[in-house]
Amino acid sequence: MDSPLVLFIAMPGSDMGPHAAWTDIEEIKQHLYIPVARDLGERLGIHVDPRIEKDKTSQGMIHQSMFNEALEAPVYIADLSGANPNVYLELGARWALRDNVTVLTCQDLVHDIRFNVAANRVIRYGRGPSEIELSRQQIVSAIVEGLRSKHTDSPVRQNAAVVSVSRIELSDLRSEVARLRQERGEELVAAALRADHEERIRILGMALDSNPANYRAHFHLGVAMRLRGDYAGALAHLRRATRFNPEDARSWQELGVTQSQHGDLDDAIESLEQALTFDPTSAEAYSNLGGVYRRKSRSEDPAVPLDMTTLRLARDAYHNAARINARDTYPLLNVAKIDLLLAGQEIVLQHKALDAYRTLEDLARYTARTEGTDDPWRWFDLAEILAVNGKPEEAVDALSQGFAHLEASYWGTAALSASAPLRDFIVTAALPEDRVSSVKAILEEYEERLA
Repeated sequence: MDSPLVLFIAMPGSDMGPHAAWTDIEEIKQHLYIPVARDLGERLGIHVDPRIEKDKTSQGMIHQSMFNEALEAPVYIADLSGANPNVYLELGARWALRDNVTVLTCQDLVHDIRFNVAANRVIRYGRGPSEIELSRQQIVSAIVEGLRSKHTDSPVRQNAAVVSVSRIELSDLRSEVARLRQERGEELVAAALRADHEERIRILGMALDSNPANYRAHFHLGVAMRLRGDYAGALAHLRRATRFNPEDARSWQELGVTQSQHGDLDDAIESLEQALTFDPTSAEAYSNLGGVYRRKSRSEDPAVPLDMTTLRLARDAYHNAARINARDTYPLLNVAKIDLLLAGQEIVLQHKALDAYRTLEDLARYTARTEGTDDPWRWFDLAEILAVNGKPEEAVDALSQGFAHLEASYWGTAALSASAPLRDFIVTAALPEDRVSSVKAILEEYEERLA
């Protein structure tokens, strides 16, 4: 069954004013307004529910109910007889909140119509039978015309670029807009990950225009900016990613990597430890933490270029990564590298570390060939292993393969990151003399990409 049409009537509660010829409020209701509702229902072929504020018995502030009706009632009659201030207040609320249909009535056009209401059509009624009949017809006709034409009869809203909706409807609309923005944002993020570098950044910017709180867009934009060397921009987006999704280990990890490359090593350690709090099984986060400690171990003192205590912390982190993923050449390579740096001039320890490099070579070749297309760093790992193993030509070739699978926009940051650990070999004299030239060969290749 269809809901009835609500007809709300705002009228004086106890006094129709000194100029009213018809003062019995109950008679006015029964002989004018209730019949209006009946006649309106017959004209429209629907049930009409007449409601009068003063007749309500439910508890609560009258103004709250009154203002709700001013917004929600499809049809509103304001009886201005006696220029009752409360009715005028209700009419003002109605005009402010609703375009139509609002019908004004009174008994005395001279004394009841005040202020700027005088510019509006008002239907006068009296207690005589013919007057009642005529005013009923006029009120019903005004309502029917207003419902059918949807003409804005509120002088407040006629030229105002506003609409009124309920809080529930507004909340639903906001939720729907948020859902659509989220969907569009996710579609744009997916499209960005299929695009090349510059196009990726542009599309991710569009995703954030659609939904500024999309943490995935912030995350991937931060990664893209880091890879092209824009660390300040990357940090801004990655911090937002961790704020919008504070338990996302990947966002904390990427933030730590970017802070490390930006030189904020203590902040980087804190972020990576946060990543490991949320995902203690992340071999990559442990490897990144090892990288930060390795950077932190370096000093400007040529007599003591590396702090061995901090370097051991780096080795522990890489060792944890290798325990999680025993097939990943990166942490295994770095454990061997740090062992070689820690060995110093102790020949036995040096040979043990070099043996580890030789053992890793076959695994590194296999990993580079099977995974190097998607992960160019596998080729860079192989290049280092081959260089330390005294195979400079193969090392340079592996390095070239890595850059061939890496977007040119990322060459500079990749070369900077990959070459720094190799320089540790040179400044510490940790390598045997016959291996130094091989490492210098790939360092020269990296320097060309940095130019």
